[in-house]
Amino acid sequence: MTITYQLFEAGFCKHCERMTLTTGRFKQCEYPALCALINHPERGYILFDTGYTQKFYHLTKKFPASLYRRLTPVF
Repeated sequence: MTITYQLFEAGFCKHCERMTLTTGRFKQCEYPALCALINHPERGYILFDTGYTQKFYHLTKKFPASLYRRLTPVF
């Protein structure tokens, strides 16, 4: 049984590189949001996406959660 997949970039968020890499710069960089299209021989195609939903925008409207939304903008 062979399972194949393709990765796609569906968007990105921005954040300070230093927050994720100890040797990173104090500069905003883009972190891609990926999804995968899996081809399973018995189940067919499966789209695997762990991205943000509309619920993210609803839950981060008000303080203090709005800080997270402002520090890591999603595009």
